[in-house]
Amino acid sequence: MAFKLAQSETYQQKIEVQLVGESGKVEKHDFKVTFKRCSNDRLEDLRGKTGKEVLQEVVTGWSGVTDDDGAAIPFNEENFDALLQIPAASFALVKGFWESIVVAREKN
Repeated sequence: MAFKLAQSETYQQKIEVQLVGESGKVEKHDFKVTFKRCSNDRLEDLRGKTGKEVLQEVVTGWSGVTDDDGAAIPFNEENFDALLQIPAASFALVKGFWESIVVAREKN
């Protein structure tokens, strides 16, 4: 496939979050997040920031985040801040962003 110099402004990435459940077993959860594409110059600026600061600048949306009843939770500042308060979710998002830039994903 030919490489297109012009790219979309955003892209989606699957994020997997591992949490210890009430039984003490690790439970895997996933959702899709939309990241802004960044130039190399912008990435250099982001390297000096905290994970939370990076995410606040590059995350533009999500799908697959639900409440206890399975209803979709909309992406907005309040809900995003609540997600970032969950250490495993915040870590998975930061890891997912940086890996999406440098690691070629295999097709399933």
